[in-house]
Amino acid sequence: MTLTDGPRIVLVAPPQSRRVRAYQTTLAELGLPPARVVAYTELLSGTTHLAEQLHPGDVLRYESPGEDWPTERALLELGRGQPDEAGTFLRLDALPTEADVGCLWSSRQWFLGFRAALKVLDEQRRQAAPHRLMNASADILTMYDKAATTARLSAAGLKVPPNQRVLDDPDELLRAAQARVFVKLAHGSGAAGAVALHVLRGRVSAQTTVQMEGGRLYNSRRVRKLGTVAEVRALLAALTEQRAIVEDWLPKAQDSGRSFDLRIVVIGGRAAQVLVRSSRGPFTNLHLGNERGDWDAVRGWLGERWPQVRDSAQQAAACFPKALYCGVDMLILPSQEHAVLEVNAFGDYHRGVLVDGLDTYGTELRALELLP
Repeated sequence: MTLTDGPRIVLVAPPQSRRVRAYQTTLAELGLPPARVVAYTELLSGTTHLAEQLHPGDVLRYESPGEDWPTERALLELGRGQPDEAGTFLRLDALPTEADVGCLWSSRQWFLGFRAALKVLDEQRRQAAPHRLMNASADILTMYDKAATTARLSAAGLKVPPNQRVLDDPDELLRAAQARVFVKLAHGSGAAGAVALHVLRGRVSAQTTVQMEGGRLYNSRRVRKLGTVAEVRALLAALTEQRAIVEDWLPKAQDSGRSFDLRIVVIGGRAAQVLVRSSRGPFTNLHLGNERGDWDAVRGWLGERWPQVRDSAQQAAACFPKALYCGVDMLILPSQEHAVLEVNAFGDYHRGVLVDGLDTYGTELRALELLP
C-alpha cells in the first residue's frame, strides 16, 4: 500500500510548528504527498471538524500542541473549568492575548485542558470515515503524567527512579538531614520546571531550569544555581501549586567527563533511533546547550548490556499498547545498570538520526506499511 492512491497522513497540530515542517520534509524526501494539517484551535472552536478532514484510509497523528501560544491559551481556557480528581492546584482565570515567552502558566490546568481537548477530538474522530490512529489519546495522556507513567512502568517490573511521589510539602524536603532528589512538574516536558536539589545537614543547593519573575515561573535555557533556603523554598512552593513530583537522584554514567542518558525511540514495538544526550550538569536536554554524544562509543561500552537496555525500552513502550511510537528516556548508571526515567508521547522529534537511511518519521511510515 502507498499513500499515492488517496489516503494521507493527517496531522492535528499547530500549523506553523517546526514539527509539522519536519514531518512535511520527510514526506517530501520519501516522495509522498504532504500531510493534511488541521489546527487544534480550529477543531476546538468548531471552525472545522475531524469528520470533514479524515478520508477513508487516512492515518491520523495527534502532534505536540506545544510552542504555539494560541493553542496553549485555548487549552488553558478549556482546562479552567475541568474537575480535578488529583486535588486543588493553581487555576488561572485571566490569560493574556499575546504570548509571554517561556511562562509556565499552570501545567496542571493545561493538562486538564489537553485531556478535555482530546476527548472532543476523539468524539469527532468516531464520526469520521474509517482511518488509523498513530497514538491513542489514553496512552498520550498517561505519558504526559509522570506519576501515572512511573506507576505503570513499575507495575510492569521495570526499574524506575526510587521513591517517586507527588510533592505536597517542600519543607519536608528541606528539613531532611540528607536528600539528593529531582523535582519535576508532573505534566512538564523538555525539563520544564526541573530542579536538581541537594540537602545536607541544613545546607541547601539547587540547580534549575526555572526562574521566577514577578511571581511567575519561566523556562530558562540557562541552568541557574540557587544557594539559599529561601530561594529554594519559594521555587518549590510555586512548583507544588502546579503539581510536581519528587524522586531520588540516580547517578548517570559518564563518557569523556560528561554525564549522559539515552533517548530511545521505540516504533512499532522495536527500538529504532537512539540519541545520546551528554551534559556537564544534571540536565541532559539538548535545548539547554548540551551535546549529542557518540552512540557507537556508548554502545561499545555497554557491550552485552545493550540488549538488556534495548529490551527495557521496548517493554516500557509495550506499557502503552495503543501507541505506535514513543521516546523512552533511559538512565544508565556507572555500573551499567539502567532505569527508565520517562516515556514521551512526542519524543520522536530528532532530526538527522537515521536507521537504515530513515529518520524517526520515515521509520514510523515504514511500520505503518505506507512506504512504497
